[in-house]
Amino acid sequence: MKKIWKSAVLAVLIGMCAAGVTAQASENASLTYENEKPIPLWEDVNEMPYYDPEAHASNVGSVTPYLTGEKGGCVIICPGGGYVSYALEKEGEKIAEALNAQGINAFILRYRIQPYHYQAILSDVNRAVRFVRYYAEAFNINPHKVAIMGFSAGGHLAAMSMEHPGEDTEAVDEIDKMDAKPDFGVLCYPVITLLGEETHQTTKEAFLGPENVDNEALAEEYSAEKGVTADMPPCFIWHCKGDRAVPYKNSEMFAEAMEDAGVECKLQLYEYGNHGLGLAEDDEEIKNWFPDCVQWLKDGGILEAETVQTEAPKKAAQNGSGQEDAKAGESSMMTVIVAILAVVAVAFIAGALVIRSRKNKNNK
Repeated sequence: MKKIWKSAVLAVLIGMCAAGVTAQASENASLTYENEKPIPLWEDVNEMPYYDPEAHASNVGSVTPYLTGEKGGCVIICPGGGYVSYALEKEGEKIAEALNAQGINAFILRYRIQPYHYQAILSDVNRAVRFVRYYAEAFNINPHKVAIMGFSAGGHLAAMSMEHPGEDTEAVDEIDKMDAKPDFGVLCYPVITLLGEETHQTTKEAFLGPENVDNEALAEEYSAEKGVTADMPPCFIWHCKGDRAVPYKNSEMFAEAMEDAGVECKLQLYEYGNHGLGLAEDDEEIKNWFPDCVQWLKDGGILEAETVQTEAPKKAAQNGSGQEDAKAGESSMMTVIVAILAVVAVAFIAGALVIRSRKNKNNK
């Protein structure tokens, strides 16, 4: 009798544990999203580091997926705008669509801008890298092939993500425990330095904040040419020598620092052309930056699927048709099945106990 009761208890515990593990896996991997629709980086705005309730309601960190449905890496795009606005169409949507046409998954990052400053902005870009890695299976991407691409001030932010991936607040959830350093960098006419005449003053003031604009130590800390290390990811950079807003010397300084550190860096300079060109579709020469960049990313393995997979990848949500991650549904189904099996096992053992009890009475 004792053996039967032990078996019953064991069956119940096994069923409960299996259901619990499956539910936890489902909770960690599931994500409801629509392609080309923003996803908040934090579900609760009160969990956002440096959250300011007086800031505009839409001024919160988010990523917008542009997914191809094919397993491979991705590019997180940081549009420019001097940290006071976004060039969302030219340096965001059109770039994402062009990457998709080349078979590359993309996300557009809307990082916080004024009245927020560097602490909040850096926490957003770090969270974005961690977010897409954490939900890699839901997005059907390779978490080990994540590129960061930035334009102008967004280029500064992309460089910061390569140099300051651990600079944020204490982890508030499992997402914050992921690695925040990207695997590739792409800088498009970037603001690099916050020092001297080569800086872009609007970007500097908005990033540091008016109270820190004369803080030389802080400006040096967040000047990308000063923070290059040997463990930086490889980088592709392009800039126009005719840029009247952000001097091309910014890109030269960063490329030289990368070379001195022994890090792969490809710099393309164009003899003419101004700032904010995006894809530069109207210029026969400058527009070559994009196919050159795509080839560079492909040579680096951006399209490679993750080599080790525990489950078959799901097809990503496409064309704005909202759907829940397939794995979440499968995990939920497994939870139900395990629970049913546990109940059946308990019922079977209970029935056996009743039959045995009756036999004992009859024998008496």
